[in-house]
Amino acid sequence: MQTREVLSSALGADDLAAAAARYFSANPKSSAGNGSLMRTAPVALACLGGDDALVGRAMAISALTHADPLAGEACAIWCVAIDRAVRLGTSALEAVREGVGLLAPARAPLLGEKG
Repeated sequence: MQTREVLSSALGADDLAAAAARYFSANPKSSAGNGSLMRTAPVALACLGGDDALVGRAMAISALTHADPLAGEACAIWCVAIDRAVRLGTSALEAVREGVGLLAPARAPLLGEKG
């Protein structure tokens, strides 16, 4: 529903991030949905082995419809998990911890990790 609302309220492609920010401003407690998570998996495959690019691109793509930082961080963690599974066969839990470790240290407690 959020993705549809943002896409339908945007004035054009250049306005997507601004429309997402407007939605977040109006709905701060309910705007970290999974709509952006569902479309970021290809980022992991495009950025295999490049953590900085992977995290940055996952967050940027998420921000097109989901301005809440938690949504972007979840996308980054998801992409790291995919990267680790494909390249290294890493367990899901370990891959998630590695993904959290790539984010700003202050964000770790919000994502269930000790800072």
